[in-house]
Amino acid sequence: MPPRQLPGFYWDEEKQKYFPLSSRPRILELPKPAIAIRDVNKTVNAATRLRLLTPLWHHSLTLTSSRENLELENSVASITSILSFPDTTANEQHYLLGDSNGWIHHSTAEDTIAITTAMSTITSLRKLGNGWISSSFGPGPKLLWAEACNDPFRRMISIHPPVLAVHSMDVSGSSVVLGSEKRAFYMSDLEAIISPMSLPMNSDVLSVCQDKFLTYAGARNGSVCRFDVRLPSDARQDLFGSRFNAHRSGITQVRLFDDWKLLVAASSGHIKTFDLRFSRPEDAEPVVQYPGHINTYSLNLGLALDPDFDFLAAAGQDRIVRAWSLRSGDPIFPEMQSPSDSNDPSLSIQSPCNRTFESAITSLALYPEPTTGKPVLLTGSGSQLEIFHMGQRMP
Repeated sequence: MPPRQLPGFYWDEEKQKYFPLSSRPRILELPKPAIAIRDVNKTVNAATRLRLLTPLWHHSLTLTSSRENLELENSVASITSILSFPDTTANEQHYLLGDSNGWIHHSTAEDTIAITTAMSTITSLRKLGNGWISSSFGPGPKLLWAEACNDPFRRMISIHPPVLAVHSMDVSGSSVVLGSEKRAFYMSDLEAIISPMSLPMNSDVLSVCQDKFLTYAGARNGSVCRFDVRLPSDARQDLFGSRFNAHRSGITQVRLFDDWKLLVAASSGHIKTFDLRFSRPEDAEPVVQYPGHINTYSLNLGLALDPDFDFLAAAGQDRIVRAWSLRSGDPIFPEMQSPSDSNDPSLSIQSPCNRTFESAITSLALYPEPTTGKPVLLTGSGSQLEIFHMGQRMP
């Protein structure tokens, strides 16, 4: 028979007696977590893995000694642009190479074939849908668009944009942005090429990049501007004040990564990353700087980055490739050694960052290796394309 309920008392079943309600132990009810504990663990583990494994990965890069070498046939031109793409049917990598004479070459491990010409220096090669698009400098600049990457001889279309010269190009989805004489040009798709949106600047636009409706442009006079293509074209925002104007250096690269970070490279040798959440002139301090890069005037030196592997590579005016942690700015490779100073002389020959190239390195590109997922660094120096499998040793 259950005990009687007495006002102000509770029954303790274990001790078989009554106690005052004020002495009853309280049971703390924890609020239900917003996310499952296992999801928290996954997040913590991923961050821990990144913190612990990144130094090990960077160290493995210094041991790179696996490379391949391809060369443009019967060409005295320099490689100016590189685009890589996988051929899943043949399980091999293909490369498109643009050169200083205006030719575009299709290259595989077996051979290299010149497939078309734009009649002037190729300034950019980008993927567009399932195909590719190239820009040439001019006079009479052209955009060459091909429907498919894997079939280099499939239908190509030659487009003549209403501009005097094309210094750079970026593609995002179906939209295309061109850097030209004292302005950039935005096209929502290739059908808008006849009447592109003009984005005026005070100097020639050497570099461009896009993020949805936002376009970033770097100019010869050192200015960096942001345009919202939904607004009138004169509603631009000047970023970073006169930080680069003071050095009289052109902005050779602008690259977005991690949603709100903008990497800026200048012909003065400065490479810096800025936080776009604080991009007013009074907040124009970089969050990361990359020391040791050598450049005093060159506008056409290669640069490539891979946020997934926290890796940035830049070609110097001294014909040396240097690499840094993208997020910390710490150099990855030690100072270049001569073969006599190294315990493994092959490293000074095979590693991309421990040698001096014969010609200026006018193009760099990175792509993930299909089998391992590790980055492969492509260097265009003169008419030679060298392919470095980062972190891998020769067998």
